[in-house]
Amino acid sequence: MRSLLKLIFPDFCLNCRVATESYGLCAECFKQIDFIGDNACLKCGIEFATKDNFEKICAACIKEPAAFDSHISCVAYKSVIAKIIIDYKYHDQQIFHQFLVNLLIQKVRLFKNDFELISPIPMHWRKLFSRDFNQSDYLAKSLANSESKQFCRALVKSKNTAPQMTLGLKERQKNLKGAIEFNQQQDIKGKSILLIDDVYTTGSTLNECAKILKKNGATKVLCLTIARTLKN
Repeated sequence: MRSLLKLIFPDFCLNCRVATESYGLCAECFKQIDFIGDNACLKCGIEFATKDNFEKICAACIKEPAAFDSHISCVAYKSVIAKIIIDYKYHDQQIFHQFLVNLLIQKVRLFKNDFELISPIPMHWRKLFSRDFNQSDYLAKSLANSESKQFCRALVKSKNTAPQMTLGLKERQKNLKGAIEFNQQQDIKGKSILLIDDVYTTGSTLNECAKILKKNGATKVLCLTIARTLKN
């Protein structure tokens, strides 16, 4: 029966489309993924160059602490992963959805269940209309279902801003000012929240969201992203 199904629906690599033994990525594409290990900063998630960082907090985070309590990223934003995220995000390639969710599932366990709500980074309605879906929303909802956690949209995007990835650090911070607001229909007082986004670049978006959530009663804000850029 399985042989017949494979003739009709053959397993193939999600990236290069060559035949594989299992649904996902072929060996050649999989080995191009740069997984981020556990030897990373507990605040921003950047990997340390050496393994003797006893404090587990990088110099940048000690100098200027982020509003969020911790951030974990699954993989480096490059090569195969960058292509998959772009295709998923901008070209509506939903075939990549479960693969990306699985990456989040593997890493979310590091938070040791220390959160009650899962919320996505919001998207302005104009951008949502043009793109048809908010990738962070879809990913957060699937992760909440997987982990049996409550999904909520704790934030709303009230201002249609320029894409963060096109801006420098100072421009990013200015771009976000007044653009994100708390969703008054939600009650997060006394609760810990896990924020979900696709790519971590400078942390400006997550930091702004964490500030707003804590201002409205969240006790802890954790962040989980699929990938992070290699620049810090």
